[in-house]
Amino acid sequence: MLQAGFPCISPVTVQFREKDHQKLLNLTKELKRVYICNDNELNDAGLKGALNTAEALENERVEARLIILPKPEGIDKIDIADYMKGNSPEDFKGLMDSSVSLWQYKLDKQVINQGATVLDRHRAFRSFISIGLAGMSFDEWEVFVSNEVADKFKLKKKNIHATISEVSKERIVSKNKSNIDGSTVETLI
Repeated sequence: MLQAGFPCISPVTVQFREKDHQKLLNLTKELKRVYICNDNELNDAGLKGALNTAEALENERVEARLIILPKPEGIDKIDIADYMKGNSPEDFKGLMDSSVSLWQYKLDKQVINQGATVLDRHRAFRSFISIGLAGMSFDEWEVFVSNEVADKFKLKKKNIHATISEVSKERIVSKNKSNIDGSTVETLI
């Protein structure tokens, strides 16, 4: 990647260790956005590592974008070196342009059954916004939940207002508790 003109760092394994997150944050704190491009493999180990790293970055307000390498038919695993052997830097820039945010990725992975009732969708919505988006900054959380998340769960904005308000209060209480005991401001889940 360096030869192709892309500054990068690598954990040299499937993910950065949790104890290395502070080093990673120190290296990226001045950046507006970081692209994460882990291996694409059948067991999703690279993806799990990418999600873990993205959450650590987002928790510190560094925008993390996920690049999923296209895996050719019949191949179990592709890494960035394999991809770059047959593709140009412009091809990789195209992958960067089509990358998704951590939060959008998580939302896209939510499955809503066709026959789900409004109550079922509402319960799933509440769980997703309180647990799945726990590490998201509050100002972005409020906008994302009120729009994209509400649309995905096919809920009317008037029906979710009370839930958003309730979960907002829980987030504030959780944040205040974390500030009091000296832990990180928002907890990774």
